[in-house]
Amino acid sequence: MRKRLTLLAGLVCFFYLTACVIQWLFDIAGLPYKLSAASGTGQILFYLLALGCIALHVKFVWRKPIGEFIRCYLQGWKKSCAAFVFSAAVTSITVVLWYAAVLGAGLADWSWTPAQNFGLTPLLQLLIAWLIAIVLAITEELIFRGFVFRYLRVSNKAASVARAIIFSALVFALSHRFRDLSAWLRLENLALLAALTVLGSVLALAYNYSRSLSCSIGIHAALVWAAIFYRKMPFYHLPHPAWWAGTPADPRTAPQTIMLFVLLLVLFWQMRHWLERKFALEDFNQADDSAL
Repeated sequence: MRKRLTLLAGLVCFFYLTACVIQWLFDIAGLPYKLSAASGTGQILFYLLALGCIALHVKFVWRKPIGEFIRCYLQGWKKSCAAFVFSAAVTSITVVLWYAAVLGAGLADWSWTPAQNFGLTPLLQLLIAWLIAIVLAITEELIFRGFVFRYLRVSNKAASVARAIIFSALVFALSHRFRDLSAWLRLENLALLAALTVLGSVLALAYNYSRSLSCSIGIHAALVWAAIFYRKMPFYHLPHPAWWAGTPADPRTAPQTIMLFVLLLVLFWQMRHWLERKFALEDFNQADDSAL
């Protein structure tokens, strides 16, 4: 794994330098695109560049057939869709029950005010945002589980799988401040780092045991849907500055959110054998020690 971590670090450096060069060319040409943007065209270009760099690495360094991976999901599209729907449904139900328990414990407040302004336009905006969330989940799962986790998972041994889960989760967490990695040196961001690392572990574990990327995509999409609903329809209010509420700008920093991610981790771990029997598409049985 040490060699692969080195190669992965090299890929990250190559991607970063390529992004800087492309941004420089955009600026010279007077194009209004910013790869550092958190949304819009800039974010789309950022993800396309990342996928392109990964495709080159897979083909020329890892030397794995990309077409075989795509064919696997096209041929098993029914099972893939079922894995997505099931994992998204389980995650959504867990989120609702968890926050209902938080409300019942008196750790949050409920308001019906957003319902008074709800109509067709907000509904359409919500549906569009949810569709975008699916695309975002697919893209990030291809990058961090489909590539990073599989690349670091060099064998079927428990220790190798555990290391791959942990390291891929850390890469996933750190990438959320990729445009400003120094932000992780600030104490106030440690809670976010912990939450994202646990979430990355949930997603990697679900992918590893279900043998289907659709399972982790479903979990990821459901959590993004919940976040979108929380922002656009704020029925649920966390008391600030209570310690369990995290920061007002990012509820992911709340201890109760980290506990939710831990609960999902335990839940999908308990279902791991059933998930593999029901949804497995990829073959993880062949060890990958010989490949770079």
